[in-house]
Amino acid sequence: MSTSDSTTGRQADLWNRYLKFVICPTLLLQVNDNGDTPLHVEAKQGCVAIVEVLINQARTQRDQNLESGVTAVKQMLRMTNNEGNTALHEAGQNHSVGVVKILMREDPEFPYSANYCGETLLYIAASTGSLGAVVEILETYTSATYQGPCGMTALHGAVKRNRLDITRKTLKKKSWTKETDQNEWTSLHYTAYYGYHLIIQLLVEFDASAAYIADNDRQMTALHLAAGQGRFDIIKTITSSCPDCVELVDSRGWNYVHFTRIENFGWRLVHQISYEYKGCQRKHSSTCACLNPPNFLWQHQEETKKGTH
Repeated sequence: MSTSDSTTGRQADLWNRYLKFVICPTLLLQVNDNGDTPLHVEAKQGCVAIVEVLINQARTQRDQNLESGVTAVKQMLRMTNNEGNTALHEAGQNHSVGVVKILMREDPEFPYSANYCGETLLYIAASTGSLGAVVEILETYTSATYQGPCGMTALHGAVKRNRLDITRKTLKKKSWTKETDQNEWTSLHYTAYYGYHLIIQLLVEFDASAAYIADNDRQMTALHLAAGQGRFDIIKTITSSCPDCVELVDSRGWNYVHFTRIENFGWRLVHQISYEYKGCQRKHSSTCACLNPPNFLWQHQEETKKGTH
């Protein structure tokens, strides 16, 4: 099929869908087996033209509940499917920014709640990597809720997606750097674990205090996680901005240096850390926990020099 034939086919499909809703407006609130209304379906497709047709047709309905202020348009926009998603949830999840703009314009004051998975509009947009939707939501809803499943926030979703641009947008709007999920992991924990260096730099610059937050399972900070994964660049970033982090230990009494040996990530990392320990002696008091690195650190260096490791 040629490009022109394909374009003609899409135009014909749009025209047929347009006629269906104009001729039979009662279909507006009908749902399929998934609980989707026609608006849900078109929002998923990202079809701005048909979404506008549906909204205009809803405006012509005479059964508008004027006493409650819920018009036919708002009723349609607020309907949820079997997953608890409104058409706006679906548009954000499918990166349909044009549809997001239209739907928010029609019902800007409605407090859209989370779906059945615990995902709010902002979390969906951030965790799926839809920058345009994130911008629209933050600009339209000044008090937008940001929660996600398992206690996560939109910031968690952005950093797990490795989206520096979305992370920056959410930080400009509100600081969620100290917010933790059900495992007490901040967004900094996830960034350190996955090794997203640019995002780590942004988060630490924005709020260095988040680096001191430990999880509720093993009392591990982002620095512990970075060391355990052998992420030297992230270790440098965190310790440069938060030097006192090197003193923090987990539930076993381990500092971040222990993890570099246990995970066996090589002499370069251990050598650099030992160098930082010596520098720490010049900056901290004699009571600093950094002054007593585990014996394996020096043993490792000696073995390396002798070529036995």
